[in-house]
Amino acid sequence: MVKAEHGGESFPDKMRYCWHCRRINPGEPLYCQFCGSTFSVRVCGRCRRTNPKEALLCRYCGSCELSDTAGPKPLWLKIWGITVSVFLFTLKAFVCLFAFALVVAPLPEVMKKITTPLANGLKQKMFSTKERG
Repeated sequence: MVKAEHGGESFPDKMRYCWHCRRINPGEPLYCQFCGSTFSVRVCGRCRRTNPKEALLCRYCGSCELSDTAGPKPLWLKIWGITVSVFLFTLKAFVCLFAFALVVAPLPEVMKKITTPLANGLKQKMFSTKERG
């Protein structure tokens, strides 16, 4: 497990959030270390085998003693994730279109007269090697 360091402390690179008790668990555990809920499977209390999280009975022994799951992500979080993804995609599209327009479409002469001295001044300030006395 790769660890990130921040301010002298190290944190695991992967974590799981328990929607049942609302706490963060380091790594990728099967159970929440705080409330005991399982994350992606249901464990049988009799034979200790894992079952899908949708199971109502153990598929191996038929027992109904299955562990509780931490539950699905709330709807608001799913909607938020979709909204952020759409926003970022739109932003990338606008940036790409703007860059394409700058490369393909030549600047009008009036804009060249305005931007050329500004660009030259910036180049001189950025790349000058004058020594200050």
